[in-house]
Amino acid sequence: MKLQLVSANRGSTWVRQGLRTFMRQPLGLIGLFMMFALLLMGLHVLPTLGTALGLALVPGFTAGFVRAARRVEEGKFPLPHELVYWARSRVTRQRMAALGGLYLLSIALLMLVSVFVDGGSLARFYVLGGTLDEETLRNPALLNAALLTLVLYLPVSMAFWHAPMLVADEDIGPVKALFFSFVACKRNIGAFTVYGLSWSLFYMAISMLASAVAVMVGGPEALQWLLMPMTLAMAALFFTSIHYSYRDCLVPPEGELHDAT
Repeated sequence: MKLQLVSANRGSTWVRQGLRTFMRQPLGLIGLFMMFALLLMGLHVLPTLGTALGLALVPGFTAGFVRAARRVEEGKFPLPHELVYWARSRVTRQRMAALGGLYLLSIALLMLVSVFVDGGSLARFYVLGGTLDEETLRNPALLNAALLTLVLYLPVSMAFWHAPMLVADEDIGPVKALFFSFVACKRNIGAFTVYGLSWSLFYMAISMLASAVAVMVGGPEALQWLLMPMTLAMAALFFTSIHYSYRDCLVPPEGELHDAT
């Protein structure tokens, strides 16, 4: 793989490209994300173990959704089997499982660090779910733990951003893929900063629009009805845009194309 440096304004371009591709097949892409969301909800029936399994599946789902976005860009409908296309190869299955295990380990370590800050409130909520009572929410230690976890998650996110696609498409082992991904994100930190800011502004605009529509048609109850489809659409759009950052930052050798399958 060859690292490619891009200008900072490419970050906003990735968001626009993701939106354009998403609008070609919004229902198909939302449907794919909903399938994964329902799987995660089903896994949560198993306390702790379900959360662990769900985290381990994130890299494989990411690679599959990026593949589906690529198919939409080519004018094809995104079919469910795209989410597990990488599973056709035994070696790739093993590598993706290892990558999922490393992602699970990374999150577990982050939660462990947070325990030393807030006594375990954030970790219990993340692993077991449920709600946080008012007294816990007023505890400044919880905010400190959340902020620390967010900061520590940034390098983890950089390492895992491109890694699933490198493992799935480029015949690269998980550790090497994590290294390539981290370096690609680090060298293009300007583009990813603009990407994050663009996403924040876009999300705020959509949220304000949804709130305005809810006020006009039915108040808080209407907002509750809009919240779920809006969340699914935004999540599907976000994963669609990952395809463009991957395609721009890491390019195959001359004459080859992404996707070894």
